[in-house]
Amino acid sequence: STARLFGDKTVPAVTLIYGFSALCIGFAMAAAGSEMAGALTGLAFLAHLTWQVWTLRHEGDAAALRIFKSNRAAGLILVLGMLFTVAFILQGVNPSN
Repeated sequence: STARLFGDKTVPAVTLIYGFSALCIGFAMAAAGSEMAGALTGLAFLAHLTWQVWTLRHEGDAAALRIFKSNRAAGLILVLGMLFTVAFILQGVNPSN
């Protein structure tokens, strides 16, 4: 588990990993053809991950299961963002403009 791997450095490590993953997702989606949709998806994903880190920092281990289960919402954010991006690309519309 992440907590066992990082010990008392779990919150800073998770914060760094989450931030990097949100940045990569935003860049990847922007490279797919829609800067605005990519940025919005990356920001929505980052907002959810920020909530997870905040909850872990303030509620500790007691919230671990709830945070783990909320990864379903994180996945849904990404899937919906990707579908939104693909829909605009297929229609020849760039929401960045």
